[in-house]
Amino acid sequence: MRKNADFPSDEANRMLRMAAQTRYPQSLYQLSERCTTSSAMPTVRFTQNIQRHVACPTREVAGATVRDVLESYFRAHQQARGYVLDDQGRLRQHMAIFIDGSQIRDREGLCDHVGPDAVIDLVQALSGG
Repeated sequence: MRKNADFPSDEANRMLRMAAQTRYPQSLYQLSERCTTSSAMPTVRFTQNIQRHVACPTREVAGATVRDVLESYFRAHQQARGYVLDDQGRLRQHMAIFIDGSQIRDREGLCDHVGPDAVIDLVQALSGG
């Protein structure tokens, strides 16, 4: 019978059993629990229209507010900052941001709450008549 690469080897199983039997101090146990909990992060997406002007791929980044999430994103994609924010750090007039389909309320402070599994869409605002 051919071994499947998805299943751990006998040696890996032995090591897992040994690790399960090892007693760790409570502080290490709490740390490992924190590390194994869900690490969902907000997803930042830009429309194709914006991507024609500046490189801004879809990414998962950390943050609890719109500003936190954008700052995390801009650390890796600095060129997108000037397209999205003005020199005062406010959302530019021609931009709109949606969190899970709802438009943000605070365009200046960008303090709207962002959940850990939220999707943040940045789009060009439409205007005209």
